Amino acid sequence: KVRGFRFIHASDFHLEQPPRGLTEVPDHLRDLLLDAAYEAASHVFHYAIEQEVDFVVLSGDLLDPDATGPRGPLFLIDQFQRLAEHGIEIYWAGSPLDAPEQWPDGFALPDSVRRFPAGSTGEYLFHQGGFPVARLLGQSRVTGRRAVATDFTRDETGLFTIGVLHAPESELESL
Repeated sequence: KVRGFRFIHASDFHLEQPPRGLTEVPDHLRDLLLDAAYEAASHVFHYAIEQEVDFVVLSGDLLDPDATGPRGPLFLIDQFQRLAEHGIEIYWAGSPLDAPEQWPDGFALPDSVRRFPAGSTGEYLFHQGGFPVARLLGQSRVTGRRAVATDFTRDETGLFTIGVLHAPESELESL
């Protein structure tokens, strides 16, 4: 019997960057613009809870931990904890900007967060009712290493396979 599952995919929050392209900001919009990236990301996580998804897939450029200061990591930890309280797992493939080794010491992620390794393909199985229903393959990107299609293979037993990767458009041809 095939078991269904629901997930949300998101990337490129860029919590460290203010909105771009504005030549002039009215005073009454300044605070809104300062928090725009955080508000948008918060809506993604709220929607995941509202829609009762099984897991969230994140694929890079969520934040530059150095540029956001403590606000960025603390925000994500709070959001991830909210998801964990609703039984929602997170699978995160970082970019060179937010690769696992970039995550600051002292900011522990909840156990429900699974980070894909940098520079090689990792695998996680999503279980439902004690049975595997989806296989997630992913890799956090390392500058200078290209991903290749053979890094992502379908499951021989027929499980749904989800590939997770953050890559510039110029590298998508090879996948």
